Amino acid sequence: MFLKLICQRKKNDVEKSVIKKSEDLDKLVDIIKNELSGISRRKQIQMLTIPASLMLSRRKIKETFNVSDYSVRKAQKLFKDQGFLAEPARRNGKQPSPDIIELVKKFYQLDEQSRILPGMKDVVSIGKKVYERKRLILCNLSELYSSFKLEYPNLKIGLSKFCSLRPKWCVLAGASGTHLVCVCTIHQNLFY
Repeated sequence: MFLKLICQRKKNDVEKSVIKKSEDLDKLVDIIKNELSGISRRKQIQMLTIPASLMLSRRKIKETFNVSDYSVRKAQKLFKDQGFLAEPARRNGKQPSPDIIELVKKFYQLDEQSRILPGMKDVVSIGKKVYERKRLILCNLSELYSSFKLEYPNLKIGLSKFCSLRPKWCVLAGASGTHLVCVCTIHQNLFY
C-alpha cells in the first residue's frame, strides 16, 4: 500500500512537471511567433534554429510559425551544420575584377575627363601625410559613364558601381572649393 502511494505521488509530480514544461514550451513558441513577424529573413532563419533544435518536423514548424518551407529547410540545415542560433552566411554580389577597377580609376583621372585644380590648397588627404591633388570632373557621372561604355563596350560594369569607384580626389563641379571654375559648354576654354 505504501509503495503504491509513493508511486502515485511520483506520477502526479511527473505529470505536473510535464504540464509545466508544456506551458513553458507554449510561451516560447508564442515569443518566437511574435519576434518572427517584424524581422529580416536572415534573422527569421536564425530564430527558426530554436524549433529546429527541438527536432520538430518541417511541416509542424512551417504551420506553427507561418513561414515558408524554404526558411524551415534552411534553418534545419543551419542548425545541423553550425548549431543553435547560428546566423546564415551573407551573400556577396559579384565583384568586378581588379583589372576593371583599376581601369575605371585611371579613366576618372584622364585629362579629357577631369583636370587638376590649380590651387595649392586643392589637395585631399589619403592617409597619414599622403596628399593627392584634387581633380575636377568635367561632366556629370552619367555622361562620364556613357563615355566609358563607348570606349570600353565589352566591359560589364553598372553605373552605380562605376560611381562608387570614383577616387576620393576626383571631385564633382559644385563640391566645396570648386566654384572657382565654370565647366559648362558656354564658358569652357577650348583654345588653351
